[in-house]
Amino acid sequence: MKLQSYFIILNEIFRQTFLTKSDYDFICTFTNSTHKNFKNLKKDLYEDTNFISSIEKKYYQIRGKKLSLLKYEEWNRLLYYLIRLMKPEIIVETGVFDGITTSFLLKALKENDMGHLYSIDLPAYETIKGSTHKMRFTTLPGACDVGWVIPTELKDRWTLYKGSSKEHLKPLLDRLGHTDFFLHDSLHTYENMLYEYETAWPYISDGGILASDDILWNTAFYEFAGKIKRDYLSKYHFGTLKK
Repeated sequence: MKLQSYFIILNEIFRQTFLTKSDYDFICTFTNSTHKNFKNLKKDLYEDTNFISSIEKKYYQIRGKKLSLLKYEEWNRLLYYLIRLMKPEIIVETGVFDGITTSFLLKALKENDMGHLYSIDLPAYETIKGSTHKMRFTTLPGACDVGWVIPTELKDRWTLYKGSSKEHLKPLLDRLGHTDFFLHDSLHTYENMLYEYETAWPYISDGGILASDDILWNTAFYEFAGKIKRDYLSKYHFGTLKK
């Protein structure tokens, strides 16, 4: 990693450590939600024991490891709150793997009773360097396929395209015409992250969101934010830009 890139990452780690806002402040920046409304959404999520227990139970049965859904990769909560409050009609996501994050997105769409999620995923039947090699598990389990943990009752608002974002992202966005929310969570190389940001941004509707997981892996997210002259917000190594 170049020295300049190294200092950019160090600065972001410092910023997230000492200047990170609360979940409510983060969400309010994009939605103007009242604190009461936010608390109700949080209560709805935490008290939905069917959603939580079904995923945790299935994960344990297949992976053999316990999963605390509301503590595992906390940024999933932020996604749920954003989708509930923004009520997007179209979400485009790259990267699914087991389907934990996808489950949060689909649950939010179900609660909104509107919207559809289009996901692109290159199945990790083998470890994918730059994507799954740093994860708790680096491949999909046994005979399980992409999104195996997603509750069946949530899948009616979901369309999956298997393959890379280089293959599917631009053609999908061309067919859809626009997206209200774009999430990068696939191959976390500098080149691929920048490609996805630059490809998706022109299609994001006014007031829509470009979001990305693992923004500390390289400088692509910060450089893109500078290029389009947009302030970004980050929490839990998760970054967001508003169109």
